[in-house]
Amino acid sequence: DCIIKTQIKQEGRLTAWCAQHDEVTLAPAWARAYEPPSLSGGESVGIVRFLMSIEQPSAEVVSAIEAAVGWLRKVAMTGQRLDRVRRSDGRTEHVLVADSAAPPLWARFYELGTDRPLYMDRSSKPVYDFAQVDYERRSGYSYHGTWPASLLDRDYPAWRAKRVKSS
Repeated sequence: DCIIKTQIKQEGRLTAWCAQHDEVTLAPAWARAYEPPSLSGGESVGIVRFLMSIEQPSAEVVSAIEAAVGWLRKVAMTGQRLDRVRRSDGRTEHVLVADSAAPPLWARFYELGTDRPLYMDRSSKPVYDFAQVDYERRSGYSYHGTWPASLLDRDYPAWRAKRVKSS
């Protein structure tokens, strides 16, 4: 029930979940200074997998899964790959590189209301260009990942096929 209540609705449509929700109001909430109230491209995957594990899901649970999968597909970042580059001072940093053949990436955080990838460093000031994040956070935090890839490519289609067979 709590999971269903915390799924974020934008413009009347269900999307995904935040990395953190207030324990009383269930509203999107801050965690660390660089973890803003936002939709999560990472944590939402675990929630969808949990919901798909329910043997006889209610229509509400099915709707939550379908909406989250649709949202994850919509916000996939294409045409970029995440590289680790060694700088002249010997430090390694993460950079986004244009690559039309790269598999999709997802941002850890998406801005509420716009679905734009959202980045912050310890100053808690939002930026939308990953290159503008301070080195310490850009290279010491997982702002991008492929978390939804196996969910979208394998787990969700298998869940759908199983549901169709049992209907």
